[in-house]
Formats: sequence, structure tokens, C-alpha cells
Amino acid sequence: MAEPSAPDRGAHIARFLAAHGWGTAARRRLAGDASFRHYDRLERDGQRAVLMDAPPPQEDVRPYVAVAQLLHNMGYSAPRILAADAAHGLLLLEDLGDDTYTRLLARGHDERQLYGLAIDLLIDLHRRIASARLSGLPTFDDARALREVSLLLDWYWPATRDRPVTAELRDSYLAAWRSALPKRHAMPDTLVLFDFHVDNLLLLSGRAGVAGCGLLDFQDAVIAPRPFDLVSLLQDVRRDIAGALAAEMRARYLQSFPALDAAAFDTSYAVIGAQRNTRILGTFTRLLLRDGKPGYLQFMPRTWRLVTADLAHGAMAPVREWFDRHLPAATRQPPSLDAALLDRVAKMALSEAQKARAAAVVETARANGKDSGVAVPLDPAVEIPTHAMVLAAGFGTRLRPLTDTVPKPMVPVAGKPMIDTVIDRLVAIGVRDIVVNTHHLAEVVETHLGRRRDARIEFSREATILETGGGIKLALPKLGPGPFFVVNGKIVWLNGKVDALRRLAEAWTDATMDGLLLLHPTVIAVGYSGPGDFFIDPLGKIRRRREFEVAPFVYAGIQMLHPRLFAGAPDGAFSLNHLYDRAIDAGRLYGLRHDGEWFHVSTPRQLAEVEARIARGGSDQFY
Repeated sequence: MAEPSAPDRGAHIARFLAAHGWGTAARRRLAGDASFRHYDRLERDGQRAVLMDAPPPQEDVRPYVAVAQLLHNMGYSAPRILAADAAHGLLLLEDLGDDTYTRLLARGHDERQLYGLAIDLLIDLHRRIASARLSGLPTFDDARALREVSLLLDWYWPATRDRPVTAELRDSYLAAWRSALPKRHAMPDTLVLFDFHVDNLLLLSGRAGVAGCGLLDFQDAVIAPRPFDLVSLLQDVRRDIAGALAAEMRARYLQSFPALDAAAFDTSYAVIGAQRNTRILGTFTRLLLRDGKPGYLQFMPRTWRLVTADLAHGAMAPVREWFDRHLPAATRQPPSLDAALLDRVAKMALSEAQKARAAAVVETARANGKDSGVAVPLDPAVEIPTHAMVLAAGFGTRLRPLTDTVPKPMVPVAGKPMIDTVIDRLVAIGVRDIVVNTHHLAEVVETHLGRRRDARIEFSREATILETGGGIKLALPKLGPGPFFVVNGKIVWLNGKVDALRRLAEAWTDATMDGLLLLHPTVIAVGYSGPGDFFIDPLGKIRRRREFEVAPFVYAGIQMLHPRLFAGAPDGAFSLNHLYDRAIDAGRLYGLRHDGEWFHVSTPRQLAEVEARIARGGSDQFY
């Protein structure tokens, strides 16, 4: 696949910006996606704009321009096109801001309000769009749908199976889909924006009605049955949506079109969902193998759950039977990032550069002790705690005014709330029972985490702040009889060669330990300027720094504790430090040096530093 020359590309962009008055603007990368496009924010004299860089021949900006004009003419909030150079794939766009649905939901915004606005936009669009306006747009016909589901056999199958795709296997697969796909057309066609989901929707203040819903990334718009964009929105592979909310939104749409047959709508919705999500499984695998992008594998378990749910509809019976026979539920897993994958890649029609990228991904995963990025294969000899506590009750005063309305653990880093990444890490090593203590803006934290389905999460709400020791003691009945993890819900770290939580479990010795703390070298702790906390002796026992000492290690906010540490502890509020001191005196508090990176996030400036560091990239699967 030909790739554009970077120097030539840079010169084209510089000339384009200069010609339209933005040559001296500050430029910062905003986002990329699963395509070759990326977006830069431009700032100049207090004004902002967005540069879309969509290099030909891989990309073509003309469909974007056409659809943007159509949406504008209908009064919808797509970015205005300020300048265009279609030949070189460059657009200068209106900057609609940063309040994407993804970011707003991470900050605890009203989910029902956001989804309701998006559904109302679709209702308005589907009522008003005239067939004449659809001329020139491609039709999403059954032939295209069939090509897209073939990605599963072209990419996912050879990445996860050792037997080849035979002609008989492919014929039976396509025959099953041919029997199902025409049932999509139980609903009439309309304009479909195609990637209508939370990453591509914004809430725009000051714009009334459906114009308050900003639209991004609609260049793949097509003519297709009405449920298509509802499927994109409500069967989102990026996030879980409660079944009750999805049903409410579908009912909201149908109530606006009483002439539509609800059963026919459900049939079309299920067939579109199964087709779309099957295509996504193949696309995510292609991104891994062809482009060396493993990050999308984290969404594959959810994608498989959506496919399985759609296959349960009666209209999908032939396809469901094929999947049950050839890809049974127990085998519906992401590709494993290991030597077996490389053996399979060697048999695929990939370029040497693509095979090298795949090998690099596997090597990075091996160095970090990870497989698919969804779960870590654990040594059976290592006993991983089944329970964990995440501390999320504090006020986050040093991050004010941000934390006046957003709990500090809900502050996003790299586009995701810190507490979600903490829980993702716990789930990835096998923890399934998690207790979260709450106090400040407790409802925001509890509502957000209550949507997760990958762990059993209980809340320990504190009427008054109990501090670290009192909060954990209150939750002890929920944490089981053995050692458990305790992680501060508002910390950010990158793993070294082995997952930090797994290293704690490997180092734990029940006979001699009541506590094991992850400690980070003081001098390389990003954003930290204090004198440190602890010294570690050759056996791993720790002592506190004395007055006027500078300690070589700072506590990283991650630990394993045993319930016996709390024997005789007082009721009410108290600091865990009191129990640490007692355990140090008894020789039962140990430390483990963190071999990755760790970030101290207490002020807006430190938050910006952390975002900048993570934006530079790395091998950690969670950022």
C-alpha cells in the first residue's frame, strides 16, 4: 500500500495553511481514527479552526464536502468548510469544540439527555430528508453488506484458527448471510451518516434543538434502511449502554413514526446490527495485522457480545447456526498476541512490512506480559486476589475548579476517566469483585460505574470522609478473608515489562506480610516534587524517611493488604499510615519497586503534563 511522502505532504499542508491565513497558527494534533485521516487544531489570535489531513489516494475529501453541504442546508451542525484543497486531501474546518459525547459521559453528563438529543436529530432528519437530496450518495446494498461480513473470514478467521478457509466454508457462510441480509429492507431507506456514535457527536451550547448536536466524521454517508444509525448509536462497541436505555431510545424513535411496523423495525435492526458488528470484528483484526494497531482489540469482547445478541433474533437463524457450528461461543475471543499468531500471519498474504509490524506488536505484548490486550494469561502458580478496593471518596481540592463538578477519579486522562482505567487494569488480571468507596459527588461515580458489566462492583458510601484507613475498614466485610488489592482511583501509571498488579501478587508472601506497597523512585516520578516516603531494605522491608531525609521511593497508591492488618483498628476516620507504622514495627510491611512509569496528578498543570507524556505513545495497552 503506497504511503504519502512526509516531506511532500508537509509542504502541501504549509502552502494550504498559508494561502488561507493560517500559516503562522499554532498546530496541535487532535485525533486520528481507524483510517488514514487525522485532525489538527489550529490557534491564531484567539481564533481556532481544524485541519483535516486526508491523504490521497487512501482518502477522498469530496464525499465529506458533499455531505457537509447537505447537512448545512438542512440546518444541522456539521463543521463549516472554511477552505478546501480536494486534490491534496486538505480541508480547513470550523472548530466545534471539545465537548464530544465521549468526554461528556466520562464527566458524568446526563446520558439520557445526550442520547435523546441524538435520537431526536435522527427523527428530524428522517422526517425531512427528500429522496431528491439522496441522489449521488452510494447505496448500501446487499452486495456491499456481503463484502463487509467477508472480512471476518478474510482477517479474523486466519488470525484465530489454524485451519484454512475452504471454498465450502466460505460458500456456506455467504449463503447464510444471503438469506438474512434482504430482511434489512423491511424498513425504508434514508440518509445514513454511518459512524453515528459518541465519538462523533458533540453537545453545542448556544444552539437550539437538534442543532445543539454537533456532527463529525460523516464522509462515509450512504443510503440505507432507517435503523442503521440507531444501531451505530445504541450498539456501540466502545461503551456499554444499558438495555433499558437502548430500548427507551428505540421506542422514542418509533413513537415519532407510528406508521412504521415495530416488528419489522426490530427485524431490520437485528440484521443491520449483526452485519455491522461482524464487519467490525474483521476490521479490528485487519487494523491489528495490516496496520500494526492492537488498541482496537480491547473492544472485541463487547463486539462479540453484540453480535451474539443480534444473532438471537429469528431473522438471523441461518447465520446463527453457521456461527454456532464453526465459531461456537466459547471460541469467540480476540486474536492472541503470541507466537501462534505469528505462525498464522506467516501464512497470510501480507507484505513483509506488515508482518514486521505484527511481530513488533507481539513482541511488545510479550515484553509487557500481555496477550490480546483484554486479559493477561496468568501463571497458575501465582494466586491473584479475587477482591479489590478502589478509593474514590476524596474531594480532589488541588484540581479545583475542575473537581467542583467532576469527582477527581472521573477526570479523564487520554480520553478516559482515571477510575475506569484503574478498574480495567484490575479486570485484566482476573479481579472480579471490586468495592469503591464514595463521598464527594458520590452519585456521579456510582451512576457511571454502575453501567459496567465486566466486574461485580459494590459501593461503600461514606456519610463523612473516613480517610484511607477508616474507609477500607468499613468495606472489609465486602473484601473477603484473604489479601486484596487497594488502588487509589485517581492515579495514573504505565506498566513495565510485567503488569504492576501481577508483580504485587507474585511478590506476596502470606506468612510474613500484612501489607505490600508499590513504590516508585522519587527522582523520576512525573509531577512529584516531594521528599519521598520510604526506604527499602535488601529483603523488601520498608521504613519511613526520617525528618530531614530524602527517601528514594514514593508510595504509588497501589498495594496489597491482608484483613489482619486492621485487627484492633479504631472505628471512624483514621489514616492508613497508623496501621503502616504498626506493621513496620512488626516487620510485616514490605515494598516493591515499580519498574514502569508513575504520574502524580494533583493540579491542572500536572494533569496537562501527564496528558502530554501519554500522547507521546508507549507500549501500555491501557493508554
